[in-house]
Amino acid sequence: LARVCYLGADTALFRPLGSPKVNCVVSVGYLSPRKGFDFVIRGLGLLEPPRRPRLVIISNSGEPAERQFLEELARQQGVDVEFRTLVSDVDLVSAYDQALLTLYAPIMEPFGLVALESMACGTPVVGVREAGLRETVVHGENGLLAERDEAGFAAAVSGLLEDSGRREAYGRQSRADVEANWSWERTVENLEQHLRCAAE
Repeated sequence: LARVCYLGADTALFRPLGSPKVNCVVSVGYLSPRKGFDFVIRGLGLLEPPRRPRLVIISNSGEPAERQFLEELARQQGVDVEFRTLVSDVDLVSAYDQALLTLYAPIMEPFGLVALESMACGTPVVGVREAGLRETVVHGENGLLAERDEAGFAAAVSGLLEDSGRREAYGRQSRADVEANWSWERTVENLEQHLRCAAE
């Protein structure tokens, strides 16, 4: 019988800071086509300009050609985008904390720590209903999931941006879910349990 020992988030590091929210959304990951940043940009481009937040893309590394492509795509779509690379853990937590939402659209990502990091900071995720994201983001409870369709994704983002009460409720539930189910402490407990079962 195969058992999965899931990863977790450092809930002492990734936590709500109580910073004032700013009119931006974040998307995090290696700068490559498989991370779906182009999908996020196209989705935001469908929002009416007065309701369109700034997009902050945070990467530890990436492909220069992909950044050039995304910059041009953002210009065409009228999306204000800022690229940040090699930020510190402190700055990453601050970015999650200040953002209204985290937008996450990697292609068939097996698990995805970005969602857990954002949720641990109390910032809900709007993501694509694929692969591992379906295990951490519970649609309508701690965030929203949409199909890989720009219009549907944009509608989900727009609805949550306009509903601060629901956004804050999802944020609180996100933090609670990570503390209960996705902390590193829970990861270690699960690993120890699996090893005990194997030893027996």
